[in-house]
Amino acid sequence: MKPAAASPRWDLPSAPLEALLAKHGSEKGSSLWTQAWTRLRRDRAARWAMWFLSLVGAISLLAPLLPLPSPVAMHVDREPSAPQAPWVAPGAQKFERQYWPLSALDRQLVGLRQTLFQEWQTGPLLGSDAKGRDLLSRLVWGGRTSLAVALAAALTSLILGVVYGGLAGLLGGWADRIMMRIVDGLYALPFTFVVIFVLGLVGSSKSVAGVGREVVFLLAIGALYWLSMARVVRGQVLSLKRAEFVLVARAQGAGPLRILFTHMIPNVLAVVVVYLTLTIPSVMLSEAFLSFLGLGIEPPKVSWGLIAVDAIEAASPLRVYWWLIVFPSLAIGSVLLALNVLGDSLRDALDPRAPGRAAQP
Repeated sequence: MKPAAASPRWDLPSAPLEALLAKHGSEKGSSLWTQAWTRLRRDRAARWAMWFLSLVGAISLLAPLLPLPSPVAMHVDREPSAPQAPWVAPGAQKFERQYWPLSALDRQLVGLRQTLFQEWQTGPLLGSDAKGRDLLSRLVWGGRTSLAVALAAALTSLILGVVYGGLAGLLGGWADRIMMRIVDGLYALPFTFVVIFVLGLVGSSKSVAGVGREVVFLLAIGALYWLSMARVVRGQVLSLKRAEFVLVARAQGAGPLRILFTHMIPNVLAVVVVYLTLTIPSVMLSEAFLSFLGLGIEPPKVSWGLIAVDAIEAASPLRVYWWLIVFPSLAIGSVLLALNVLGDSLRDALDPRAPGRAAQP
């Protein structure tokens, strides 16, 4: 009988092995957010979208500080003027401090603007509307309102939709059925009808129970856009609730809330972010539509929806004021395009199952 063959030895020199162990021990793992940010920075389209949205947000936020004409100062005796180049109409000492009731911070910024630029204001770089108001100033100030409405509704959709839909999918059973029937009942209500009904209760009063009409308008929009988010998150949670990491967390004694916020939500972030970037443009268009109907932002305040209303009122079969249509359309379209590009890049960067998809520069 032949002796058994000796098993091969995989002895490694001690020095290289210790070096490998030391190098492995010195390396630290990176979180999902760190990896996503690294992938996002390598995406050229995402970088351009972020820079553009940051620039639009900064200009809108600093609108009271810029040397722009008043967005509500009217000159009804003048015809709508076409855009003029900066070297043709560089500006003049004609600033009129006319605004709606501003916040304390905006009043201070307007005062600082007068300190820095005195009475000087820019010329009609984008032209003026049928009431003699500067179009560039109205676009900048209107961007503040439209972006604020979109962000408020998106934040409401994110918080309510993710928590509600995640709990419904995680609990399952009768709790899931009851919670989703509530969503179905609310979803059956027409969006425009609900907003009209809520704003009809407010009426022409400026506030109800200390809550301003604009806040009610924001809450009415945000309280309806979270329904689709809840459905999307519930479906994702149902597909993950039997996953190994969830079973391990339950075996370790983790409760539903801990499982939801620690394990579930990070794994559905890609879908949530994509849907959120679709929600923001939808809210902006809804605000424009409701303002067009006279149910949204009320004059003298300005939004991109009200600017569209002014452009339609100024339309005439005898003469087309093209700048009143082109520039607002470019403003809305460019912001919506940047949001969609950023959402697509965020989807790739936050997807843990495709770590290298967005890594291409």
